[in-house]
Amino acid sequence: YVPLLPWFGLVLIGMSCGYLFYPGGERGFSLRAAEPVVARPFSVLGRHSLLIYFLHQPLIILLIAVLAPGVMPGVW
Repeated sequence: YVPLLPWFGLVLIGMSCGYLFYPGGERGFSLRAAEPVVARPFSVLGRHSLLIYFLHQPLIILLIAVLAPGVMPGVW
């Protein structure tokens, strides 16, 4: 059981803050478009996170099956 009413109150607070701080839905300031060089590999990972997730799952299962064959008897 999770009561919805307190969380709906937080949604209303967030909507009112957005209305106050972003009139017309526009930011009053600009953001830097260039990302630091150190963050570029992480942004690539973030853009392709679903692909990485789908690829790493079978790799982990394969690694466990090869390194510890008795741990997952139903896999092979």
